Amino acid sequence: MLIRQGLLDKGGVVKIQDYPGYLPYCVLVIDELAQLAPKFAADNTEKAIRQEAQGCLTDILALARALGIHVILGTQGAYRDILPGEMKVNIPARLAFRCASPEGSEII
Repeated sequence: MLIRQGLLDKGGVVKIQDYPGYLPYCVLVIDELAQLAPKFAADNTEKAIRQEAQGCLTDILALARALGIHVILGTQGAYRDILPGEMKVNIPARLAFRCASPEGSEII
C-alpha cells in the first residue's frame, strides 16, 4: 500500500485514475469482520490486539479508494461495535443480503 502511494506521489497524482502508467486494481477481502471487534475479546491483551487491528483497517479504508484497492468486508451479524463510525465513513457502498432485524439494516 505504501509502495502504491509512493508511485502516485512520484507521478504527481492523487488518484489512481490519474496515474500516467498502469497500476492494477487490488481487492482485499476480509471475512468475519466480527473477529476483529474488541467487544468479543476474551481478555485485555486480545482486546488491545483487536483495537489495533481495527485501527489499521480504518487506515487502509481511508486510503483504499485513492490507491485503487477495493475492500470487501463480510460479517454475519450487523452490530454497532463491529463497524464503528470511523470505518463507515470510508466505505463508499454497503450491501446486505439479509438482516434479521430492521436495526441491522439501519446499522449497515
